[in-house]
Amino acid sequence: MFNIDDLNTQYNYRQRVTALWAFSESVFGGLLHALKIPFTGLFLGGFAVIFLSLVAELSNNKKEILKITSIVIAIKFLMSPNTPFTAYLAVLIQGIFAFIIFSLINNRSVSIILLSFLSALWSASQKIIVTTLIFGMTFWYSIDSFVIYLSKIAGINLSKDFSVSIILIVSYFLLHLIGAAIFARIAIRFPIFLNENKSRLEKIKKEYQIYKETKLIVNNSFNHSKKKKWYKKPSRLILLIFMVCLTIISYMNPELNKIKFFDVISMLVRAIVIIYLWFKVVSPLLVKGFVKLFRKNSAFEKIDSYTTFFPEFKEILLYNWKSNSSYPKLLRIRKFMEDLFLLLLI
Repeated sequence: MFNIDDLNTQYNYRQRVTALWAFSESVFGGLLHALKIPFTGLFLGGFAVIFLSLVAELSNNKKEILKITSIVIAIKFLMSPNTPFTAYLAVLIQGIFAFIIFSLINNRSVSIILLSFLSALWSASQKIIVTTLIFGMTFWYSIDSFVIYLSKIAGINLSKDFSVSIILIVSYFLLHLIGAAIFARIAIRFPIFLNENKSRLEKIKKEYQIYKETKLIVNNSFNHSKKKKWYKKPSRLILLIFMVCLTIISYMNPELNKIKFFDVISMLVRAIVIIYLWFKVVSPLLVKGFVKLFRKNSAFEKIDSYTTFFPEFKEILLYNWKSNSSYPKLLRIRKFMEDLFLLLLI
């Protein structure tokens, strides 16, 4: 465990953990994208499980979890006001899951495993449901028809019942569940990891102090990086190319059995209308109502006491990524995460 006996120290530590979760939700994701670390969503979901497990351990009253969740949502809104409503909902659901699980189950390991898997399932389900609502079932039929069409060109005979969309959905869930298992293990061992690496922490702290004293400046491009336009994001670019190819093929090959040209056009129109209404009308209204509800929380007024940590967190994060640049990609990510949590939490 943490061996934090002094109540004041315990409160300050919990405040730092809360600030870290808020930083993760509102700033960290963008920095991970800038650092080109893959599977950012899985990392952020895993971090939430770690932070919630620490909050639960440091809170005598589990209602503190809900209070801290509301603070994180409020900070997320202030730092990233254009974030879609579904992102706030995901944070709220994770907080509710944590409150229920840690209130009902005393076994810490079981609680963390359950929280990690439920959070991962919610995250994966939410994205699949949103995609289906935006594009309709036609989207999944289109993927199947497109793959079958390409397989015929390649001389591969696939069954008409073959569904690559189901394979994609199952794979997507499996990826999240694997991530959930990894982060559950990390969260369970986290207190042990922190206590075992205190000597290593001293070395890292000295190196970081030298870095600060010599005033080495991390590349400012991270501070001034512009938000990518939607069509420059890889996932959306791939989706756009797929849609264009599908439209052309369905027009040139009306014999395709599951999808026709006008079905593709209606799917595109449906997606454009829903996305526009969601991001420009529905989501902003929901976010305003959501935050208005949480403003009633007395802790809302103390948000500045949490955001003051952010410049320090950001400097540590960017320094840490640069200091591990000599390692191969996967080892670099592992050392980056280990050193980062040591500097941020102890």
